[in-house]
Amino acid sequence: MRYAIIALVIIMRKKLLILLMTILLMGCQKQDELTQYKETTFQAGFDTVFTLIAYTEDQREFDEYFKIMKDTTYHYHQLFDKYHNYEGINNIKTINDNAGIAPVIVDQEIIDLLILAQEYYERTDGYFDITIGSVLKLWHDCREQSNTNGYGCVPTFDELTDADQHTGWDLILIDDQENTVYITDSKASIDVGGIAKGYTVEKVALTLEEKGLRYGAIDGGGNIRTINSKPSDQPFTVGITNPDQRGGASVDILKFHQTYAFVTSGDYERYYLDKNGNKYHHIIDPFTLYPSDSARSLTIVYPDSGIADILSTACYIMDYQTAVAFIEKFDDDQLSAIWLYDEDDHPNVNEGFKINGYFQIIHGNVITTNSE
Repeated sequence: MRYAIIALVIIMRKKLLILLMTILLMGCQKQDELTQYKETTFQAGFDTVFTLIAYTEDQREFDEYFKIMKDTTYHYHQLFDKYHNYEGINNIKTINDNAGIAPVIVDQEIIDLLILAQEYYERTDGYFDITIGSVLKLWHDCREQSNTNGYGCVPTFDELTDADQHTGWDLILIDDQENTVYITDSKASIDVGGIAKGYTVEKVALTLEEKGLRYGAIDGGGNIRTINSKPSDQPFTVGITNPDQRGGASVDILKFHQTYAFVTSGDYERYYLDKNGNKYHHIIDPFTLYPSDSARSLTIVYPDSGIADILSTACYIMDYQTAVAFIEKFDDDQLSAIWLYDEDDHPNVNEGFKINGYFQIIHGNVITTNSE
């Protein structure tokens, strides 16, 4: 009888082992059967192209994720838009339109965005400032003029300093309990362009993860957020844009095996020329009130796309030494930065190297590049 029991136990253990091996094999087989799908849309808002790359079991599953990406992105586009009204929605434009008039009841997501922006205004010592809408409007109007005439105007120093009198967080009253925002100065306005897209990409990625997507990447006009790695732990590759498109689309390639966001600020996309041929880009220094005279580009690598968007703007405006000091004070080993300078215009030759016609400096320890 004892032998029979022992035999039964052995058989049961074998069956359990076979069952566990079957489950593992099924899991491996399911992962191996995932297929890469990719689709792009210009209908998600933010006046840019959004792309989803995802590894799913079939096209139907991918289409569901793509619809979630598109719908969620457009939702945030409506909330953060400062140019257009939408029926039934109080957005950033609504807040600005009611400056000096009355508080505006808004969605909690706008409150959360503004609170985050205020936090990083303080953390960056004012280099990231969404309250300078009155200053940015002057530059925006000149850039729009260039679309008509071929060249744009340049705001005068007096115009800029006058507009600067209508900036500052002391003019923005946020009531988190009543969900209201009130700009007390009728000439003041907020501009969330330095955070809205990255913040949205992060929210979209989190939504897709909650819905079950395990492997993928979102590209929102250059704001990239990966979701884990590719199946079988294969890395995603992300290129750093060549500011002058010399020798290809990318200066360097980054490879990552885990969730990260990549956001680049630079002088080469949204800019215009004045009648003398001088170039003016859209990243305005809140202290000088003029476009930042910094690197050709700065790429921030960080797990959170919203924070990466903020830091790419703030650190691009800072000079190199100030930015490095800020990053070290930030004290997070998941944060890295990559500067690109023209060959003859770099702050410290001992910290960087030449690559594809540029001088590149990397600060951080999570970077894997093709130059290693």
